[in-house]
Amino acid sequence: MLQRKNPADVYRIFFNPGEVVEIRALGLHGKGQWEGFAGGTGIVSGYFDNPQDFGNAARALDKAGATGVYFTLNPCKPELIARAANRLKAVNGKTPLTTDKDIAVVRWLPIDLDPVRASGISSTDEELKAAIELRDKIVAWLQERGIAAGVLAVSGNGAHLLVRLADSNPEEAPEVIKEVLAVISKAYPAEKTGVSIDQEVFNAARIWRLYGTVARKGDNLAQRPHRKSYIATPIGSLNEVPVNSLNMIKSLIPESRPEQQKRREAKEDNYGNSGRLDLSKYLDHYGVEYNVKCVGEATFYRLAHCVFDSSHTKNEAAIVQNADGVITYQCFHDSCKGRTWHEARRAISGDDSLAPFINTDSEGPRQKRRGKLSQADILVQLAEGENIEFFHTSEQAAYAKLKVADHYEIHAVRSKAFRQWLCRQFYQRTHKAPSSQAVADALAVLEGKASFEGPERPVFVRVAEHNGCIYLDLANDKWQVVKITDSGWKVVNDSPVCFRRPPSLLPLPTPKQNGDITLLRRFLNLASEEDWILTIAWLIQALRPRGPYPVLALYGEQGSAKSTFSRILKKLIDPSSVLLRTAPKNEHDLVISANNAWVLSFDNLSTVQPWLSDAFCRLSTGGGMATRRLYTDSEEVLFDTTRPQIINGITDIVNRHDLADRCISIVLPPIPEERRIPEARLFKQLDAVLPSVLGGLLNAVVVGLKNAGKIELARLPRMADFALWVVAAEPALPWDKGKFLEAYEGNRRDIIEKTVDTDIFASTVLKWFNGRHSWEGTAADLLAELETFVDDEKLLRSRAWPQDAARLGRKLRRIASFLRELGINVIFSRDENSRKIKLKEYENYCHYCTYRHESNDSNNLEHDSNHDSNDSNDSNHDSNDFYCHERTVEKSNKNNMLQNHDSNDSNDGKIHTFSKDKNEQVIEFEL
Repeated sequence: MLQRKNPADVYRIFFNPGEVVEIRALGLHGKGQWEGFAGGTGIVSGYFDNPQDFGNAARALDKAGATGVYFTLNPCKPELIARAANRLKAVNGKTPLTTDKDIAVVRWLPIDLDPVRASGISSTDEELKAAIELRDKIVAWLQERGIAAGVLAVSGNGAHLLVRLADSNPEEAPEVIKEVLAVISKAYPAEKTGVSIDQEVFNAARIWRLYGTVARKGDNLAQRPHRKSYIATPIGSLNEVPVNSLNMIKSLIPESRPEQQKRREAKEDNYGNSGRLDLSKYLDHYGVEYNVKCVGEATFYRLAHCVFDSSHTKNEAAIVQNADGVITYQCFHDSCKGRTWHEARRAISGDDSLAPFINTDSEGPRQKRRGKLSQADILVQLAEGENIEFFHTSEQAAYAKLKVADHYEIHAVRSKAFRQWLCRQFYQRTHKAPSSQAVADALAVLEGKASFEGPERPVFVRVAEHNGCIYLDLANDKWQVVKITDSGWKVVNDSPVCFRRPPSLLPLPTPKQNGDITLLRRFLNLASEEDWILTIAWLIQALRPRGPYPVLALYGEQGSAKSTFSRILKKLIDPSSVLLRTAPKNEHDLVISANNAWVLSFDNLSTVQPWLSDAFCRLSTGGGMATRRLYTDSEEVLFDTTRPQIINGITDIVNRHDLADRCISIVLPPIPEERRIPEARLFKQLDAVLPSVLGGLLNAVVVGLKNAGKIELARLPRMADFALWVVAAEPALPWDKGKFLEAYEGNRRDIIEKTVDTDIFASTVLKWFNGRHSWEGTAADLLAELETFVDDEKLLRSRAWPQDAARLGRKLRRIASFLRELGINVIFSRDENSRKIKLKEYENYCHYCTYRHESNDSNNLEHDSNHDSNDSNDSNHDSNDFYCHERTVEKSNKNNMLQNHDSNDSNDGKIHTFSKDKNEQVIEFEL
């Protein structure tokens, strides 16, 4: 059999010369170096208009180990080439991808045949063979009816058949394709063939497996291997099928039995003479354990145990009641395939009559025929009659704004709170309880009303910004919020922004106008004044709706109150029923956590895996994260926002430079046993001062808004927006002007030194470069010189050491920003023959501070002359100049600056961690 595996052939077969097509690859977290990769979602995309670049990009993505490489089956509009012209780039939450409206014409009827198996795994050879055999049957079936087969292919796990259509309107053709796929699926049901025909591939912007790339689902096992996809037909002219000729296929399958006959046959199991079977009442009566989940117009009664095999547990079996009352039985296990509701009913209740469980007030078929309003109709009318405002978000999530007593509340249409409100309205009118199916039907209608008739509005959690004002949701019973302007703050009852209330959200206390931030200090176990300043700075930023947000990293030995410290900060800004979380197991869990809380606090971490470190970075400074929408196969939920974060652990758990660069690191001293108090007593006293502390923080936010845009710094530090915001609020904070920047730069310096000191490669580069002014060469040259410099074979063989030039380049890029902070500028360049790396010492680099003086700086001579190498507290430094730090390091000892700090330096982070001398203040609990 012909197996064409050249990706460039895909372009030649499916597209005309010059047509634009998108390539999209998934599953590239940590794989490859695409433009914008560090802030991406693991998705890479690009647009191409020629076979060569198209093929090269596909091979590069496949080589990088993408779980799937796809292309848009139909040509895109020509202007889309400007998004990424014949190149690849990483995708984040704001990157536009091809949608149906971007398609120029519909050219293909795609038929995707996938063997039935568990999700997330490759197919066996036997399963793949079955898919190919079914494809050949469908080819013959179509040819008998005058439809010419187009392209035959293998996706890696299943079989493909693509019929070449005459170029068609992308707004009309998908509906015809959808109906044809449904007909073919009915002709060859998966229950009989063991192969599923995907009926969801009809949309114009459908992405399709790019042939010549490997399909990677699950682990690569001998019995379920990863396989390369291929085209099984030669390149040549293909017969075009007009779309209107597909209409005749709909008449090829015999009509199913009349609906009236089906209803009569199903009446015994589904209906009584005048109503619908109340499944909840029926299952409760016979002691069947279940939980209810509504999906679309169907209600799933998910069983604790399958009625045919009790070993099938964990919601693997379900009884499903559709909108028209028809009931089916489902179980995911092969041994239960083909089981019906009729059989399940006999297994549960034998030949008992269903009459006691028929709800005559629900939507039975006879009531509908008489024209009586259904319960769902009544529920919809009740919602519309209450003057509720329905709206949707940009993600098409449906919400309702309803008046309750003397205030307005915002609830998701699918939320438990809105469902309960709706049921209560129904009971007040009818004095009866609505059926679960009626509620599900009504919610589906109201959801559509919100999505298609309501306006689009953003919805926030805890903190929001609107028209230059900041709003803080108090989350109390009255749905009050705090409105903060540049002239003051006040508690208001009617918020102009929409806040949602996740189930775990707890109320904040009503703040006091004359608040006092300093009341918080005695509750926090801090070692220095600098740590107190940085803690308050983090809180001030956490009250700002826009990031970036530095990650607050707390360290300390057992008994240093790390968890208590984290709880206090979380309770002050964003209290919830769970103040501390364990480390998320995957990015999906992290996205869910971030979507349901404002402040994320992770407790007692022993390590931070690379994927989690990258995710923390994206939450800190911004970057999209994607996860699959529940109960769907192909829809994604993109989460592109920032969140304040707290992490704590015994040891320094931040060992990757990009996360360290976004951290505020605080080491907590141990608390002597005689100074400890019960936590219940601590939080009782904390609750008494929280209104005043919160009021003091809000006063500082007012000043920050007033001064925002007026602050100018000689040099912007890392997390510049954070620094500018705190400096703007500093006049209302309990320390002298300039102390924050001094503390922040000192903390960053300590983080850089500790991070570099624990990085074998970075510390080696520093030692090797000591005494040099510059060096230039290739990555291979640098690796050779460093390996000659290092006299430790064990180190050279370790995973921490780059084993080739490519890995050296990647490591050097990762540490480049920290090396620059330490006086070594790293420059990457490329000439006609090779890529070059240049290391260069900054000219006029001040070894007594982290300020890098430009050669044309007229202040250099004065700056340098004012440094006294014996004075660690140089009085000639401007107290407000945060670039000049109060630490001195001899120039000749620059290489040892990471380890050999002056023991007399009272600001030395390695010396003062747990020390207690006259220059250091240790805060203990005095309650």
